[in-house]
Amino acid sequence: MKPWTNNYGYLHISCDEADLDNQNKITVDISVDTVGLKMQLTLDNPVVLVNDKPQPPLEAAPFVYNGRTMVPVRLIAEAFGAQIDYDSVTREITIRLGETVIQLQTGNSKAMINGKEVKLDVPPMVRSGRTFVPLRFISEAFGANVSFDNTTRTITILYPAPKA
Repeated sequence: MKPWTNNYGYLHISCDEADLDNQNKITVDISVDTVGLKMQLTLDNPVVLVNDKPQPPLEAAPFVYNGRTMVPVRLIAEAFGAQIDYDSVTREITIRLGETVIQLQTGNSKAMINGKEVKLDVPPMVRSGRTFVPLRFISEAFGANVSFDNTTRTITILYPAPKA
């Protein structure tokens, strides 16, 4: 038997064989990633991959504003399994996921996470009829890991964040 490795989504199995004094020894390693969601977005591109599968194109693509990556709030919140409410009169956004509650308002650089005020570098804004929020803020508020590949302009979000 030759060594082999198979990946089944977030389950990784590898097998290695060694013959020690004519006694066959097989080592099998099994690991499971604790990441349940992997989302990939590319700046100025409406295509989104969720767990490596293309999703319907976004009506408005992620973009950079004053050095911050802005994403449609509903896309991120719903991908995490959060409940999102929008009050069109006050322009307030409330996002609930488990015990975490985030409150935002378009045009306002102050946000609340579980009742604690947080200053945003860039306020939520409306573009192409969609509300956009700073990606790193919304993702990390829910415990996700965010990385950016400058060469491909691709953002990767892992939720929940992998344990170090």
